[in-house]
Amino acid sequence: RLIRRQRQMCIRDRIYTTGKSMRVILENDTLGCDLWIRDILKKPDCDFVFWQYSSRGRLKGFDGREQYIDLNVFHGSAEEFSEYGR
Repeated sequence: RLIRRQRQMCIRDRIYTTGKSMRVILENDTLGCDLWIRDILKKPDCDFVFWQYSSRGRLKGFDGREQYIDLNVFHGSAEEFSEYGR
């Protein structure tokens, strides 16, 4: 039932984790979810979909309440990114 609802809403399961926690998750790899890894020290050495490489980014023209924004990268092509979540 949940999977059917996720498909209707175009939601993909993903896990947002730190590099250290990721190793524990991968040791118990029964999740079947996309990985969104936060590691500001080094590029992850595993299969990931998103990587947050900074939590102190700045974006010209951004005038939100926060001083900094997270900076992330998608592990794939621009074409794959446009298809992600469809």
